Amino acid sequence: GAAQIRITEVVSGNSASLYDAAGGSPDWIELHNPSGNDVSLDGYCILMDDGAKRRCTLGSASIPAGGYAVVYAADAARTAALHRGGSTLRLTDNAGNMLQTVSVPRLFTDISYAMDERGRFGHCLSPTPGAPNSAEITPFEALEARAQAASLVITEAMPAPSQGGAWIEL
Repeated sequence: GAAQIRITEVVSGNSASLYDAAGGSPDWIELHNPSGNDVSLDGYCILMDDGAKRRCTLGSASIPAGGYAVVYAADAARTAALHRGGSTLRLTDNAGNMLQTVSVPRLFTDISYAMDERGRFGHCLSPTPGAPNSAEITPFEALEARAQAASLVITEAMPAPSQGGAWIEL
């Protein structure tokens, strides 16, 4: 039933991870219905709190049993509706009951914040809108640790030399 619907993936900096029917690339939120029954989204809502509390009603579409739905998070002017610096999304059902709260961290372009098969969220370098999420979901702390452990260091840079092209020394 109602409590089964979940937010499973979010992209707050969409450039090329998904295009809408008009050829635009608005930010998006993926919903999943793991139940064995179709669920109507009539009356469901996603509350977005990124400093400017906004709501996104989901219309009367249905998510088939075991299926996914992608909600474009864009206003009428086709501008980005999700804050790239992070936001909190709250999914409510048609009775106003809170089903889920997801704290979305800062995301880079075309990187998703996705739920793995165990119900944990992490960063996904290959978003999968409208489909099961990739097995390659990494917690941010692990990505940060990898970056800090990298052995490449820029030791010198010359962005505008008087002769020749720009260069960096590693």
